[in-house]
Amino acid sequence: MKSILKVKKIKTKLIALLLLLIAFTSLSISSIFIRHFYITTKQNIASDLQTIADDGALLVNEKINTTKTALEILSRMPELRDPNLHPREKAAIIDRELQYNKAFLRFSFTPADGTGFCATGPSYNAANSEWFRTAMSGKFFITEPYFAMMDKKFICLLAVPVFDGEKVIGVLGIDTLAESLSVLVKTTPVGQAGYCSINGRDGTVIADPDEGAVRDQENPILLAKSNQAFSQIGTFIEQSLNGKQEPSIVQYKGTDYIISASKVPISGWLFTARLPYQEFKAPIITSLFQMLGIIILIFIIADIIAIFFARRISTPLRNITTALQSISEGDGDLTASLPVNGNDEIAHIAYFFNKTIEKIRASILLVGQNTGIMQQIGDELSCNMTETASSIHQINMNIANVKQQVVSQSENVADAVSSVDEIKEAIEALNANVQKQVESVAASSKSIEYMVENIQEVAKTLGASEALIENLHQATSDGKETIGNSNTITQKITEESGSLLEASSVIQHIASQTNLLAMNAAIEAAHASEAGKGFAVVTDEIRKLAEDSATQGKTITATLKNFSNEIERLSGISHTVEETFNSIFTLADQVKAISNKITSAMQEQSSCSRTVLDTMNEMSGVTGEVSTGSANILRSGENIAKDIHKLNDSASVITDSMNEMASGAGQIDNAVTEANEITHKNKQSIESLAVEVGKFKV
Repeated sequence: MKSILKVKKIKTKLIALLLLLIAFTSLSISSIFIRHFYITTKQNIASDLQTIADDGALLVNEKINTTKTALEILSRMPELRDPNLHPREKAAIIDRELQYNKAFLRFSFTPADGTGFCATGPSYNAANSEWFRTAMSGKFFITEPYFAMMDKKFICLLAVPVFDGEKVIGVLGIDTLAESLSVLVKTTPVGQAGYCSINGRDGTVIADPDEGAVRDQENPILLAKSNQAFSQIGTFIEQSLNGKQEPSIVQYKGTDYIISASKVPISGWLFTARLPYQEFKAPIITSLFQMLGIIILIFIIADIIAIFFARRISTPLRNITTALQSISEGDGDLTASLPVNGNDEIAHIAYFFNKTIEKIRASILLVGQNTGIMQQIGDELSCNMTETASSIHQINMNIANVKQQVVSQSENVADAVSSVDEIKEAIEALNANVQKQVESVAASSKSIEYMVENIQEVAKTLGASEALIENLHQATSDGKETIGNSNTITQKITEESGSLLEASSVIQHIASQTNLLAMNAAIEAAHASEAGKGFAVVTDEIRKLAEDSATQGKTITATLKNFSNEIERLSGISHTVEETFNSIFTLADQVKAISNKITSAMQEQSSCSRTVLDTMNEMSGVTGEVSTGSANILRSGENIAKDIHKLNDSASVITDSMNEMASGAGQIDNAVTEANEITHKNKQSIESLAVEVGKFKV
């Protein structure tokens, strides 16, 4: 049942593959055709629209050119060059031409001063008008349609220069109805819903089927700046006015159009032809539905063909499946064969299938013959491998025990190496300390010798300073006694200076009394008149002498006061010096006592330093012997360390060898175990093979 389902699945795959291939091919061809049809249709429509626009622009150009030619002919009338005729009369003469063309409203004549006249009505000033300036420069000009209040209609003004020889003497103008332009665009067919339009030089709509756009003078270029709905049409018209623009798809008032434009050469206006994009898509959609119907028809036919060929391919495969199913699920009959019909791939499959079954049958016969021999060999190999595995396992256990003992010995040797290394490091540290001790003892011995020498020098210095200290003590004692005597004398001088001050006061008092007495004598001499003149001279001298005595007395008093102050100051200083000498004397006694103590201590220290020096010399000898012994111990320790390291290396080599032996033995054990298992599996496989071979019918 499973095989039948599989055959049906192959059949389904073949049908699906063929259908997908046909569908892909059909869709690809259809897509290419539709794309080509779309591009071709678009190009044709664009070309047709461009032709309509070009023809419309040419028609407008010819229409304007015809009016221009008529104006130029009228401008050559001799009456227009007659200076005796008034401009209004000239306009009236030309007005007679109006009866021949109803599209013409009125003529006007404007002389060089810019004052224009029609046959009737008031004059006007056209000096600043563009059409007047252009015509006066010798060129033709046409205005864009504008709404004339007088006529209540849109009109165009055409102007040509009037020459008198080579000189422009005025401008001949004509007003025409602009309705003819709207009639032209309305009567120009563009598809079913398309239309034409004319835009002025600035983009303003001047002719359009929509009269409201003309009446409102709609300008898409200006509207595009404020209204997004006019952006595409405004851009297209602006670019077309500025140069040649290819047909494009634009949106205008909510509708997509294919638009083409052509410029009117004589006026600079833009003639556009527009076709709704929906009308362009209609034939494409129709073609698309037609192509879809063709594809469906092709798909149905392809489905029938695919089913037919799938059945032809699947029938031989079903026969092969039935034969293989009989071999696999039935009695294993290898004598079966398939019929070989035809000369295609299916027939080749049946032929080679029969050959393959014959080879399998021959192989099964040979396998059946050798299966018994392989069973006997497998039994013997299984017994031998079991015994070998047991022996190898016992050898592996013995090697593991030896390995354990070698590992234990290696660990003990490693511990011994570690201990010897620690002893060696301790001996090295001890030897280093001994060397430092030897150096320290030697340095200490030298320091003590130097200290003993310094102590002896200090003792000598103290001995010499004792005499100096004794002399200082004696001198201090003498100075103390002298200062005491000096202080006593100073006290006496101070007391005597007080008596001198009292004597000075007495002298000043005597001088004062003498001066008073001299003044009284002078007064009496003045009373005695001439008789007392001599006595007056004497009293005057006595008075002067008294004044001098008083002055000297004051000077002596001041000097004595200063002397008394200095004596008091000297007395204070003497007292201070006496106290200082007392302190120096006390300190000298203390220095003498301390010097005696230092001398005694230095003598004791010198004796002790001698003893220490002798002890250090003995210690230096002992330390030298210890250093020699430590060096010998260090050399012995290094030799022991070398020997123990050699022993450790040997133990490591033995351990590595045992590890390799154990690893090899383990691998051998594993290999033998696996071989034993493989042998048993081989035995089971041979038995299974014999059973399976017995299932085939050969």
